[in-house]
Amino acid sequence: MANRTKIVKMKKHIILIIGLILFGCKTKNPTIKFIYLDKSSDKVFDSDRGNSGYGEVILIDNLPTQKDTILSIQKAYFNSKNKICLLSETKDYYSMTFYKKTSCTEYFIDRENDFGGFSRTVIFEDCKSDELFSFYYERDKKNPNLWVANMKEELFGYEYHDTIYCELNHKKVKLPDMPQH
Repeated sequence: MANRTKIVKMKKHIILIIGLILFGCKTKNPTIKFIYLDKSSDKVFDSDRGNSGYGEVILIDNLPTQKDTILSIQKAYFNSKNKICLLSETKDYYSMTFYKKTSCTEYFIDRENDFGGFSRTVIFEDCKSDELFSFYYERDKKNPNLWVANMKEELFGYEYHDTIYCELNHKKVKLPDMPQH
């Protein structure tokens, strides 16, 4: 009888351990993944203002739900991966825009934005509801090594101010699809 009680207790412990393992696997947070959209990240020319820039587009998969955490994740990525100090002096602005990875934004992983024709497909138009945040910087007119973000809430939907100073004589590189004018 004592052996039978031990076997029953052991079975309960095994079932409890298996349950905890399965529960632990299901509640584990998935890894956040950044997907750089090289076909949507390229030269940008604003003919209305007569200047040119460079824009990068990033998808984020497995986002947490806390808004502050999402913004800090984007800021950390921006700080470590932006190419703003690599731009030639002919570029007047730089942007890095983040989108949630959805069925809409996933379409642009292997496809370029199509700005013309009847079947126009552009990520910032088609997937507007999936946009998270866009870092937008303009080169200072007096000091070409200084970049300024002065994003007003009424224009961008959020308030954001920052400056980036690029060291003098920082080696410039030719970024993909970024001609040196």
